[in-house]
Amino acid sequence: YIITTPQSAKYQRIGLSINALAKIPYLILSINGKTKLDVLLEANNGINHNYPISYLLKVRQDISTYWY
Repeated sequence: YIITTPQSAKYQRIGLSINALAKIPYLILSINGKTKLDVLLEANNGINHNYPISYLLKVRQDISTYWY
């Protein structure tokens, strides 16, 4: 676990490694907007270092995804 303060946000965020996320019993991914959906669809095509989520999608096929 890591706490970060991104330059693009006025609040802190909690980050988890791929290994930590892979061990969580039930994962829910919530995304908003067409751009994030496009990234998710591209990442789902296979490992892509431009999309870190692609690594998680490879090891966890049971992620519940909600898009709005």
